[in-house]
Amino acid sequence: MSNIFFEDTLSIITALQWVKEYNLDIADAIHLATAQTVGAQPFYSFDRLLITRAKNLAAEEPEI
Repeated sequence: MSNIFFEDTLSIITALQWVKEYNLDIADAIHLATAQTVGAQPFYSFDRLLITRAKNLAAEEPEI
């Protein structure tokens, strides 16, 4: 659509690839891609399915 603009196109493209490659939820993939772009790694989450699927993408469960 011509009226949609993205602030960080590279993160969106990366996220869409990860949705297909790692079977991630689009919102999780966008968060991970944006975190990678800004250097916020590892990405901490309590979502164990996300951590399992995105282990190669530096998603980790935080230590409590």
